[in-house]
Amino acid sequence: MNKFDKLPALYHLGFYHPKFDYCENVCYENCNFNEFSQLILDLKDKEPEAIFYFESILTKLLEDEETTFVVVPSHIAFESSSGIRDLAGYLIKSKKKYVDAVKCLERVKTVDKYSSIKGFRSEQEHFNSIVVKDRLLIENKNIILIDDILTSGNSANACRRLLSNAGAKEVKIVCLGKTIRGEKINITHDVIEQKIQDFIWDTDIEANNIIIQLKKEYHDLFCMRVQELDENDEEGQFELECEMRHEEEYEIDNIYESIDYEKSEYCEYANEAHRALHGEGYLTPNNPFIQFL
Repeated sequence: MNKFDKLPALYHLGFYHPKFDYCENVCYENCNFNEFSQLILDLKDKEPEAIFYFESILTKLLEDEETTFVVVPSHIAFESSSGIRDLAGYLIKSKKKYVDAVKCLERVKTVDKYSSIKGFRSEQEHFNSIVVKDRLLIENKNIILIDDILTSGNSANACRRLLSNAGAKEVKIVCLGKTIRGEKINITHDVIEQKIQDFIWDTDIEANNIIIQLKKEYHDLFCMRVQELDENDEEGQFELECEMRHEEEYEIDNIYESIDYEKSEYCEYANEAHRALHGEGYLTPNNPFIQFL
């Protein structure tokens, strides 16, 4: 499980493909809409199955340590009930050290949802429409700020600012799904593949440089040690050469083994990211591709 300080600043479990999309103000069904995206919509509707699904994942991925949980409030003013708040409530009950500050942030002025015509509400509009109700709950605390869908990120970032201004020690955002649509899906798959190639290339260069340096060190050490032998002791020189060559090859094999493991692990994270894009599974918090997606 992941400790708070190892969580990325923004962690999303997967990707939300909108059920409907728009092109030139024409609404159409999104062919990329999948079961994972449906579960997020079900959670918004407070469906127990969806709530328990996400609660089981987050319980497994997050460490039981002193952490305060806050939820991004609904866009509707003074809306006290939501699926994401229910999820946070169950999550808090699952760990002994979690602190309940779910309702610490309250929307006091309704803001419009995203629309293809009006676009997104700015981060400042969200900031001005939300208040911190109880500063004592969050002062000098590590905060996990939970949201269901992250699209522009304006509401979550506004909430992060509000909590930081109110004295929070550090705020990490955890959302269930990051909105993705259209050509961005194919671009994201391409980014993953390019990152794999870059990683393999950089790793091979690094390994090659390490091995070159290692061989130089062994050569220098051999030259130093051979001087300690009698110059006519050919057998001793041969044994020393064999011994050191064996040690050198052993270290080089370990380097290659370590590099192969790093490549394999990175590729598995890449496969995890590909699967998450299709709604098949979720991203683990230590997946390095999160920062690129």
